[in-house]
Amino acid sequence: MADQKRLLLDVDTGIDDALAILYALQSREARVEGIITGAGQVSLEQATYNTLQVVEAGQAGYEVPVVKGASKPLIRKEIGYGQNYDAAGLGNANLPVPKHTALTMSASDFILLKAKECENELIIVTMGRLTNLANAVAKDPSLGKKIKQVIIAGGAIREAGNVTAAAECNFWGDPEAALFVLEAGLPITLVSLDITQPTMFTSSHLAELLNKKTEQTESMLSFIEEMALFQFGQCEDSEHNKHSFAMQGPLAVGIALDNTLIRTKETFVQVECKGEVSRGALIADLRQTASVGQKVLTGVEVDSERFIQHWIATLTMDASGGINR
Repeated sequence: MADQKRLLLDVDTGIDDALAILYALQSREARVEGIITGAGQVSLEQATYNTLQVVEAGQAGYEVPVVKGASKPLIRKEIGYGQNYDAAGLGNANLPVPKHTALTMSASDFILLKAKECENELIIVTMGRLTNLANAVAKDPSLGKKIKQVIIAGGAIREAGNVTAAAECNFWGDPEAALFVLEAGLPITLVSLDITQPTMFTSSHLAELLNKKTEQTESMLSFIEEMALFQFGQCEDSEHNKHSFAMQGPLAVGIALDNTLIRTKETFVQVECKGEVSRGALIADLRQTASVGQKVLTGVEVDSERFIQHWIATLTMDASGGINR
């Protein structure tokens, strides 16, 4: 389709990112130009292996290159992994050994290559740490003029952090990269915990998804079911989140496909890099005085149910899909 969105995904593939990758691959509204990986929820090697597995499970119908990215933060020596609940990152899912391998070029070079190839149409969707994107901007500070949009799943403004009291896991994992990217003059839309935490995938949504299973989609939806049930199990000690989990990465992809899913506001933001307790905190100037930080679009309201219904429709090929292509 001539009007397809051209997406480049940056992931640290655990369950959340796997659900986002499948969503993008199955969408007839988009073409995934490539996926770059990084350490975060799991190690770089595991994230890359998981991504290759998920890409093959997604059966996009076209070649999707995977490129291995940053194994450690931009400056900090310690790696520090995020919220992952299992060593492999995909819960109890049992996927075949991937047939393909990652490309050998650097992730930053791949970003710049795709920006050139896509001629101002590239939408970069980051679901992990911002190290790869920071490295690309360092190589080409004019990158912001060569792409259409950057959608960043990360940060927390009014919501509490999810890895510390102050910080969301992607910004906490490499705060210097986050700050560098936010200051780089990119066309950024920030998908923070403020709109991802209310966007909960529930057991009712899972039942609805599985009720639409067909022979063509059975394998992929069974994979999703295994991951979802594992994720539900991690939330059983929390009455508020029992049998539900937030859809951070998938929502970022959803916004790339349809930006009317959220309402945004121009906000001046910066990232705390020096504080011990506040490491990775996203500081927003809610007074709108422009006294600190750089101006980006931040999500302030989300149509959660419409997004989840679109995610379900895409994966069950009600409205769009890729398995038949």
